[in-house]
Amino acid sequence: MKRLSFLATLLAILSLSCNKSHNTGSAYYINASIDGVSKSFSGNVFATRTSDNKSYTININGLITSASGEGLDVLVSSNNPSQIVGADTYEDSSSVYTIALSYAPSITGTGYSGGTATSDSAKAHGITITNHLQVVISSISSVEVKGSFSGDVFLSGDASADKKTVTNGSFYAKFQ
Repeated sequence: MKRLSFLATLLAILSLSCNKSHNTGSAYYINASIDGVSKSFSGNVFATRTSDNKSYTININGLITSASGEGLDVLVSSNNPSQIVGADTYEDSSSVYTIALSYAPSITGTGYSGGTATSDSAKAHGITITNHLQVVISSISSVEVKGSFSGDVFLSGDASADKKTVTNGSFYAKFQ
């Protein structure tokens, strides 16, 4: 259920992003190699920071172009609102933080995701994930967030389905 909720949130964010103009002159980016193919998600790159009585979350989003809808989303969330997300290394096996990486190859296609929910489900079903998701926030301020990420993402977040390996991931985004 958590996985479906996250995918619905990603699709909503990507839809909202498509309504913005393409940021071709921005210094902000999300870059990654997906199955060895280098991609630059430099259109409509932004980060959000939210907190409520249940969690504290940072979300970084980017598109290749609004027309294609090919996008990537990185999420780090604490399971306790008093524990803020700061400069640190976050892994999908954490019981304190939830992390997720979602990749949408197109606006109309089925997406790929990985992270805490996928790792927990795989473990419960005896499935081995080769490259666990890791997100490193190297710097964060009230204005920007910068870091790196890598790991496997799976079709619809199902570790027994088709996978894509994400390597050399990096991001630099301005908070909205």
